[in-house]
Amino acid sequence: MTRQVASSVDETTIRAFLDALDRHCSGYCVLGGYEELPATIDTDIDFIVSERDFERLPEILRMFAEDIGYRLILEIKHRTGRRYEIVKAEPGCVFYLSLDPCSAYYRHESWRCWLTAEALLERRRWDAKGFWVPAAADAFITYFIKRIGKRSLEDRHIRHLGRLFSDDELGCTEALQLRLPRKSAEMVAAAGRSCDWKPVIEAIKELDRELVANATGESTRSKLRDVVRLVRRWIQPTGLFVAVIGQAGSGKTSVIEQYLPAFGTAFRQTLSFQLRPRLLSDSVIGQAISSATESRKPGGSLAFAVHLLALSVDYALGYIVRIRPSLVRSGLVVFDGYYYDLLFGVQRFRSGGLRWLAKLICPLIPMPDLVLVLNAPMEVLQSRGLETSAGESTRRADEYRAFAETYAAAGRVATVHAARPLDEVIYECVDKTLVLLQKRTAKRLHLD
Repeated sequence: MTRQVASSVDETTIRAFLDALDRHCSGYCVLGGYEELPATIDTDIDFIVSERDFERLPEILRMFAEDIGYRLILEIKHRTGRRYEIVKAEPGCVFYLSLDPCSAYYRHESWRCWLTAEALLERRRWDAKGFWVPAAADAFITYFIKRIGKRSLEDRHIRHLGRLFSDDELGCTEALQLRLPRKSAEMVAAAGRSCDWKPVIEAIKELDRELVANATGESTRSKLRDVVRLVRRWIQPTGLFVAVIGQAGSGKTSVIEQYLPAFGTAFRQTLSFQLRPRLLSDSVIGQAISSATESRKPGGSLAFAVHLLALSVDYALGYIVRIRPSLVRSGLVVFDGYYYDLLFGVQRFRSGGLRWLAKLICPLIPMPDLVLVLNAPMEVLQSRGLETSAGESTRRADEYRAFAETYAAAGRVATVHAARPLDEVIYECVDKTLVLLQKRTAKRLHLD
């Protein structure tokens, strides 16, 4: 069986992307981690463009993605820039091109501007491997600021700083003098010349304070923009809420085990749940399903009604407390089963005794962004150990089918044929998810 895994794009795709920046932008500059480009990407490509090109990037990236058969599936706005995910799914692998552009260089710990795009682009240099990189002095000072801000200087960091300093000793010294008091600038420059960075490491906290004191602070306008960004993030979360449902034997758990890794680092965090959020303990509502099998016991209907109401509270509170915050933080939330499995799978509802209550509650249950309905013929389900009778299995299949047809037009429910080999089922689940993400992103960026 082929496992659906996430992988970085190849060199051809990276070169095509850099060529697209050359064609469509007035200028660009790869900021960091470019030593291995274009052969490999460590995590993402950090680059800077002018403010005008920065605003045009969604359309540029959409055209580039379509030209090479990829999809633009995510835009995540953060305080100093944006993150884009361009993806292509193939059986067995999902290829990711992760991009982190900006229009000025900030240090994330203090959110202060250190270099504008105009300054970096004016002094940029052409790398022998075929793309634009910062001038040695700019590369040195941005990397130095980053490492001091993280208060971490390891041997590999020191070697990189040493190479950049030796490329342009005068330029690096002048860059230090612009951002540090004279004594501190001389100390760092001496470390660059002698390759002895011990004094810098010992003074790293003081250097950090001095750098922040000499940086350009945020304007009131940028602070207001950030407030607007946070409000929009809550209203339109960049995360994704998925539920995988279907009858027992349809393979929900097996699919989810490979579905989650297929999205790699596209989402900042991953949460998975079994049937419900479990904000309330099992002792409170754990009998909701088992009560449904006790229809002949005295008080069974009342007990099940109470448990069903408690279950709806668990879904509602769980969404507010656990799910929504994760979605706002660009997380991927996946449920193995959902309320609909309970609604369609309980025999008690055939008599109509509590069907009205279950259907009344259904609109109050937070609906996922995408519901993947795993559908398989009765013979396949029974061959996988399903103990339900043929008639009951057929009834449940009809319920799932009607549910999928109701929401299919909105694009929030997709039926997946689960009788095929597992790798084909997983690929279809991933592909349908990417289609949804592409459409959602296009709508939010006004590209549709």
